[in-house]
Amino acid sequence: MKLLVLGPMPPPIGGVTVSMQYLVDALRSRDDVGVKLINVSEYKATGLRRITRLIALVRRVVKDGREADVLCLHIGVNALPWFGPVAVGLAWMMNKPLLIRLFGGVLIQELPWLRSRLAHWAAGRCDLFLVQTKMALAACKNERAVRAEWFPTVRPKSSAPIQPQRPSSHPVRFIFLGQMKGQKGLGEIKEALKLLPHGTALVDCYGPMQFDLNEAFFDEQLGFHYKGVLAPEQVLTTVAQYSALLLPTYYVGEGYPGVILEAYNAGVPVVASEWRAVPELVNENCGTVVAPKDPAALAQAMKLFVDDPNYADRFQEGVAQMRQQFDFDAWIEKYVQYCRAALDARTEP
Repeated sequence: MKLLVLGPMPPPIGGVTVSMQYLVDALRSRDDVGVKLINVSEYKATGLRRITRLIALVRRVVKDGREADVLCLHIGVNALPWFGPVAVGLAWMMNKPLLIRLFGGVLIQELPWLRSRLAHWAAGRCDLFLVQTKMALAACKNERAVRAEWFPTVRPKSSAPIQPQRPSSHPVRFIFLGQMKGQKGLGEIKEALKLLPHGTALVDCYGPMQFDLNEAFFDEQLGFHYKGVLAPEQVLTTVAQYSALLLPTYYVGEGYPGVILEAYNAGVPVVASEWRAVPELVNENCGTVVAPKDPAALAQAMKLFVDDPNYADRFQEGVAQMRQQFDFDAWIEKYVQYCRAALDARTEP
């Protein structure tokens, strides 16, 4: 089965581009799937150049789509109203099944009226519409014309078992992993550290800096450190050295943060905010959820780890269960099954 996959690839490093890279690499490793990739990041533009880049992208899809059995579009909610209908038209013209995978947690129904109608039209006319969160799936089920399935964020496990290497004394080490955006809750982490006894906790932050924060925002004396960007092969072994992942996000586009799955694959619990679909990933068995924009609540959750250096151990069974539920290989197989079912439905007499 030959797939034409359209989606954004790194750089930059982010949840969406990393997810795409892992998916494409996994598909290309299979003997039963051929993959032709169109990196839509190469076609981004501003102003009037958007028109010329869109025309170039359409030509590329028509050219590469001739040999494909299935078209697979991976897209964010802001781009879906504009390119989704184009992709539907191209698939119809080439008589190819089309799968659309929607990134992020913003619902189609939350878009302005015209964009919502365009996005819904595209979602209802593709062969299968894959959404990242159960919250989004429930919203799609209310739209009877949309054939939707749940396809969550997943991350590959290490080829060798990873054992957490948490220190047994102060300071307790926490990790933040992601883009340096204020809406990811970094300000709340900094304020929470101020509420804890000095020297009892530290937070190391890893991720790209090209957003609304810079290195001057961090405070070495407070124990709030910026540590740069991790290579993909460093993520799991690095996360395993910490007691918990902190993600007190209130980012409006939050879906299933891949870093939470990275933490589970490293055997590490998560302290995250009760924000949008995040509680679908974090519960009392594998971590703690706190109110968004609430440094005091975050500090209280962190203090549980500070007061008991072995506190993280009580979450290991729940972390293992989440790791199994979001098993990377199982979900890649599911994706291939979705593509094959769409193709079979088109070829049945």
